[in-house]
Parts: sequence; C-alpha cells; structure tokens
Amino acid sequence: MAVLAFDVDGTIFDSDSIIVDAFAGGIDDFMRRQPGAHLDLPAKSDIIAQIGNPAGAIFSALFPGLDPESRSLMERLCTERLSAIVRSGGGRLIDGAAETLAALARDGHRLLVASNGRIEYLRSILETHGLWRLFERPVLCIDRASGRRDKTDIVREYVRLHSSGNGVFVMIGDRGSDMAAARGNGVAFIGCAFGHAGDAEISCARHIARRFGEIPALVKIIEASFPTPRIMHCGLLE
Repeated sequence: MAVLAFDVDGTIFDSDSIIVDAFAGGIDDFMRRQPGAHLDLPAKSDIIAQIGNPAGAIFSALFPGLDPESRSLMERLCTERLSAIVRSGGGRLIDGAAETLAALARDGHRLLVASNGRIEYLRSILETHGLWRLFERPVLCIDRASGRRDKTDIVREYVRLHSSGNGVFVMIGDRGSDMAAARGNGVAFIGCAFGHAGDAEISCARHIARRFGEIPALVKIIEASFPTPRIMHCGLLE
C-alpha cells in the first residue's frame, strides 16, 4: 500500500474564515508586549498567498520591518491565536476529508503529515477533528528538529523513514511548495485544486483532485504505474 504524505492547511483544512482574526489577535498581543510598537494587519489576500511556505518565511514576508526576535514573537503569538480559534471550532475541514482519510487508513495506506506549519497548529486541527490518530509517528515539522528548511527536507526524511522497495510514496497538497517537495524527492504528486490557490500553482501536475474524495482513485492510478513510473516535463512522477 502507498505511503501518503498530506499537506494540512488548504488540503485537509480550510483556514480562510479565521486567518484574519488570528493575525489581528496576534498583532494585538504583540503590541501589548511591545509598548509603542505599531503594526498594520496584512491584507487577507497577502496572508493567504503565503500559506504553504515555511512558517518563518511567512512572517518575514508579512512583517519585513521586524527584527528576527520580534518576528519570532509575532509568529508564536499568531500561531497561539490560530490554534485556539481552531480548538474552539473555527475554520472547517475540507469537504470529504474526514471520511476519505479514514477510508484510506482502513484500506492499509500509511498516512503522514507533511506541512511547513508549526506542530501546535497542526495538532489543533487534527486533534479537534479526530484525525490525529490516523497519522503515523513521528510527525516531522519545521520546528521538530534542526536542519529542516522547508517541505522538501521534510519529505526527504519521510521517504528515508517510510518508503520501501515494495510501495509508492505520494505527496498530496494544494500549493507549489507541495509540488516542489515531490519533485525534489522524485516521488509521485497529487495536486489539490480545491485548496487556497485553485490549480494555479499545480497546473503541470499529472494528477489533480478537484474534490478530496477523488484522491483514493488517483492513488490507485499511481500505484498501477509503479514501479516504472514515467517522468513528466516538470520533473514529477506520473
């Protein structure tokens, strides 16, 4: 059975309705801790455009005027706010995600979390919606060990830990960073056109899901092509 590495925000979970409130709250918390500081709330479109990048890179892009220590504080405060909102019921699972993930695990697929987000936020999503138990350990994140710069590094480590000569490894996500992680490790990719960027960043992917429920059928297609998949012009396994 395939090893399936899932992005979370935009693939399993939709933070669109809560992301601005989380950042607004994080900025308020920051200014209370930094008297005299003033920060403007980034536009929602600018925040959404950054989702999928490593967490540190997101805050560098959105708050370029802050020094590294202040950006780290801002990141922690926004993450705390976002996680608290999720645990109180904010945001929503992508339609069909819970049922499909449970079915994939029941069928014997090994599920992994492959996200550039912080573990606190990822756990808030997966625990709140009863999905944490479906994913294998260890969960590798940017903040779980030194040396991981981005999702490509995370997937590389997962491939080393979980891949075998008798199965196929598939990265599943909605952003260009997910596709780049697959390409950088020579593994199969399923793009999720229902995510934050539509299919704009994943249009050269061989396999694209328009609904979460389409993922199992695409996994079967990829498995059928294994162990001699062809390479696309964009460097992804078909």
